[in-house]
Amino acid sequence: MKKNLLYVASLTLVMVLVNFSSCKKTSSNYTPSCSGATKTYSADAAPVFQSACAGCHSGKYDNYSGVSADKSDIRSKVLDGSMPQNSTLTDAQKNAIICWIDAGALNN
Repeated sequence: MKKNLLYVASLTLVMVLVNFSSCKKTSSNYTPSCSGATKTYSADAAPVFQSACAGCHSGKYDNYSGVSADKSDIRSKVLDGSMPQNSTLTDAQKNAIICWIDAGALNN
């Protein structure tokens, strides 16, 4: 009985680990295109944060100070495709965030 219980517990653990690893997003290593007009927070980046990030990061990424504090982490996660977790940003949305950060992440 103990062997059967140990076997079932081990099998359950393996299934849980496989399930979690299959839900992870793969990285994309996106290359931004920042030619053209300089991106601004209010017109370009903020709408993306509000539509794609505020749901999971409510209270943090719905204002300039929260976004600005994490700009390096945000940039790397947008570049590698690991954020947002439950959806995908368009190239234009990625450019809005990355190019705004690369231009100095001003509150404009």
